[in-house]
Amino acid sequence: MLGVRIGQPGAAADVVWAHIGLERFSHPVHLKGPVAVEGARGRLVDGSAKPFASIHPEMLSQLAILEPPTAILTIENYASFNRQVREIEDGSLVVYTGGFPTAGIIELLAKVLAVVPAEVPFLHWGDVDAGRGTHLQVPGREPAPRAATTPDDEGIGRKIWSAGIC
Repeated sequence: MLGVRIGQPGAAADVVWAHIGLERFSHPVHLKGPVAVEGARGRLVDGSAKPFASIHPEMLSQLAILEPPTAILTIENYASFNRQVREIEDGSLVVYTGGFPTAGIIELLAKVLAVVPAEVPFLHWGDVDAGRGTHLQVPGREPAPRAATTPDDEGIGRKIWSAGIC
């Protein structure tokens, strides 16, 4: 019906939405760690940038893991993410997820998890639901990451708590 009103009967939904100014643009993925986006002209995004880097999901095909991170830590709270990336430098890959991770975040994590050694801890710092589950589910990665909620979680929690970030 909307396609008819814009003079394009049978138009795809994305064409109609774009015509009325409602286009979907993915949010960038905020992170810090040993990753980079490489392009024809060299390094486009350096994951070790201070305080952190942002990668648009359209660039994920060019993502390079420079070295295995000491841990992969996803953080749900933006203030906690900002404190972590500014105050702790331990070789971890830290990814901001927000309350519910976007498709870009899931794609980035799936790509990283496919190439890093299985012994690299994968932790999530955020809301913990009944049974210690999280809102973060990465296809091909079972179970979901353990919630980093105590000072004992793989040493990461200890670093977080000792820095007064919690």
